[in-house]
Order: sequence, then structure tokens, then C-alpha cells
Amino acid sequence: MTVIRKSAYTFTDLNKDLNGFYQYLLDQNYSEKEIIKLTKPFISKIPEKKSHSRLLYVFLSLSLTLSIIYVLTYWDTFYWNLTALIRIFLIKMLNVYDWKHLKDAECLIEKPSFTKSVNFDQNFSFQCDLCESIKTFEEVTYDYGVKDNDFIEKLIQIDRPVKMNGGIEHWIRNDPNVIDVLLKEDEFASSLPCKINSNIHNNKDEDFVKVKSLISKTMIFENFFLQFQNCEKAAIRIFRNVTSRPSILPDNLSPVTISWLLWSKKYSTTRFKRIDLVEKYTVIGQIKGGIILRLLPRKNCQGICHILEGPLLENQFIVLTSLWDVEYRPFQESENLGAVLEIRG
Repeated sequence: MTVIRKSAYTFTDLNKDLNGFYQYLLDQNYSEKEIIKLTKPFISKIPEKKSHSRLLYVFLSLSLTLSIIYVLTYWDTFYWNLTALIRIFLIKMLNVYDWKHLKDAECLIEKPSFTKSVNFDQNFSFQCDLCESIKTFEEVTYDYGVKDNDFIEKLIQIDRPVKMNGGIEHWIRNDPNVIDVLLKEDEFASSLPCKINSNIHNNKDEDFVKVKSLISKTMIFENFFLQFQNCEKAAIRIFRNVTSRPSILPDNLSPVTISWLLWSKKYSTTRFKRIDLVEKYTVIGQIKGGIILRLLPRKNCQGICHILEGPLLENQFIVLTSLWDVEYRPFQESENLGAVLEIRG
């Protein structure tokens, strides 16, 4: 005798029976509200799959989006604009939280065991020991040719700024035509700079302005100051050709990822202009005229290390690390032209 076993009752069977029951109630002239109230006690016990489907949809959509962004990063134009936006976001965040001390940290999340074993005040003071004895620019100023790149590397490793007399003659060989040399390159002239700071341009009036349009405004003013960052990859490459790294710098101080132009003419001010630096190392060189440079210890070293202030003259440059924030004030009676190179290292 053969026993025929009935197959297990499936979700499909349940769904079919519920639909049949629903149709029966409709045939008996029940309203939708009455049907919902009548079936609520046992419908509520059925596990929902909708929430799981929604989570799966969100997960797949997010994964697909991130995958597309990852693939697009191999396209130089997209990658450069993405990193530029991230840098702008990080700089805006500085007003809320100073994250710069985290750039060189090996671990962003402290281990409780380590925190308990090391006194925070001791760790705080240790970093500032590197700069607390430096009081003037004269202590960190050297003549080009007297010191070598090994000497500079050792000082940079302990976050000590190095100011050199000479060494950027190749920057000033085109003076007074540096601006003209740059503008002859269409990729530079038509590029869109960012972080513009000037008395001849209102950022509210124009969200996007080309370099050539910005520089043309200087022709109608007897005194002005203009500061901007090159954000487009082609513009940085062209600017780097004119203001290439001083040869005395160690090889590990590369590549140059961000550059700035600092230009002023007979501009009178007592206020210092801030440069929002992002990268680990920075080179500031003076092509023409001069500026009063001010180096401020980062926030956790304020009150321990001295503020360094002094002139940076034509054919002088300074190398510094992210331990220092930078401000400057242009000379008032001359035309001043300088360049800032940020180096990832």
C-alpha cells in the first residue's frame, strides 16, 4: 500500500488562501476598513519581507554607487575634481574642528590600554618640545650652497622650518614676465582657480572665474592684492614648470599636489592674510618684492611655542611642516610676487 504524503504548506499556499479569503469578503460586501480590522490579528503575525527587501535595495544601490565612483577615480579629471572638493570640505571643517594634528597620526582611534598608560599632558608637551626653543627666523635661516639636502631633511623630520637665502633663481629668471609666461599657456589661463582672496574680486558675484579674467582685473587698479589656489591638474602642472621644486630639497619631499599664487602691488594693510594649507609639507618662495611671513604653532602648541615673524625677500624660500599655520602681509611700497607649493611627501 502506497502512502501519499501531502507536500508541506508553503508561503505560496498561504498567499493563495488569503487572496481567496479576501475575495470572499469583498463578495460579502465588506469594506476595506472592515477587512483590515477583521484580519489584523493573524496578518500581524506574518513576518514582513518588505523591510528586508528595502535594506537589500539600499545596500545594493550604495555598493553600486561606490563601485562607480571607484572606477571613475581612474579618470584624472574626475579624480582631481573629487579631491579638490574633499580638500575644500576639510578646510571648511577647520572652523569646527582642527583635524590637522591627525594627518600624521598612525592610529586615529586611541586604544584604552595605551591611553591609561600614558599621561595625556606628557604626550601633549612632547610634540611641542620640537618648537618651543625657536624664537626668531634668524635661528632657522641658512645660505644656499652651504647646507645640503641631508641637512634639510634632518630638520624637517623634527618639524623645524628651514629658510634659505637663494636657491630659486630658476623661479625669477622670467621676472618681470612670470605672469605673462603663465598666461601664454591656455590650460592655465582658462583654468578655474579656487580659494580666491582679493580686494578686486567679489566671490559672491562670480562663483566661477577664469585665471585670465581674474588677472585682467589687476590692470585697472594701482594697488591690489590677489591670492588664489590652482585647483585644476593642468594648471598645477604648468605652474610647477615655472616654479619647480628647489634642487636642494630631499627627494622624499614630492610630489607637489597644490600650488598658490600670491601677488600684490603697493597694497597697504595691517592685516595678515591666511593661507589654508592642507598637505604635510610646504615651500613658500618669493619671486619678486617681499612679504612679512608669520608662522603660528598649531593649536595644541599655542602658548608653548613662539610665533615666528620676519621678512621673506626675493630669491628666498622657506620649507615647513604641518606643525605650522601660515599668514603673511605684503610689502606696502612695492610689487610682490610669490608662490606656495604644497607637497604630499
